[in-house]
Amino acid sequence: MVPRPVLYTVAALVVLALVGYSAFRGHTPENASDWLSPIGPAVTVAALGFFVFDRWAWRMPGIRKLHRRPLLHGTWHGELASSWVDPTTHQGIPPDPDVFLVVRQRFWHVSARLLTKESASASMLAGFREDEDGVQNLIYVYTNTPRAEVRIRSGMHFGGVVLGAPRDSSAGLHGHYFTDRKTRGDLRLDARYAQVVETHAAGLLLLERD
Repeated sequence: MVPRPVLYTVAALVVLALVGYSAFRGHTPENASDWLSPIGPAVTVAALGFFVFDRWAWRMPGIRKLHRRPLLHGTWHGELASSWVDPTTHQGIPPDPDVFLVVRQRFWHVSARLLTKESASASMLAGFREDEDGVQNLIYVYTNTPRAEVRIRSGMHFGGVVLGAPRDSSAGLHGHYFTDRKTRGDLRLDARYAQVVETHAAGLLLLERD
């Protein structure tokens, strides 16, 4: 769904195009055809502009100062500490030092995929929320799919993640998660790579190349 401010902006551009067209012609349009003729080109230019902005232009440093949206696109590496207890041993598990959060981001859309050695979690709904002090948070709801060989002790589940997302990405992403299995944990992601990966193994290769 296109955000309402975007629709308002498109409408404003169309109106400006009509006014500009009238000024260029040197007289007021005489009929409906004259009024409508610049709408097609104006909408096309506006749509192209929004596409370029959504995909690339919003990342430019000068433009980012205006919208204040953090740039998280890429593969993040860090640690996951879980409260999960192994039902067979009744023991907790040590933190996993090699998890990868893959963020695919445009201005009006963001998705997240968390990759561990045993499972992958894909966001079903994701977005940013700004606190009253201006700090942004990446919040998403996910579904987790474990590898087949570990599903006896770790079944498929749903959960949510809240990560502080400062505009200075060098500060890292820190936050927590919770699941419908009544487990929770902490995430600390401090290294970001521009390349996006699709598997945990591919993430480990990024570390080897670093």
